Amino acid sequence: MKFLTILVLWSLITKAYLALFKVASKADKKLSRLYIS
Repeated sequence: MKFLTILVLWSLITKAYLALFKVASKADKKLSRLYIS
């Protein structure tokens, strides 16, 4: 039972981290474009 909850929590954390990373990279590209131009 504990193992299952840990697995679920881990998957949720990794999904959230990946989503944040995607958003951050998109924002990074926009910021770099602003700085370059």
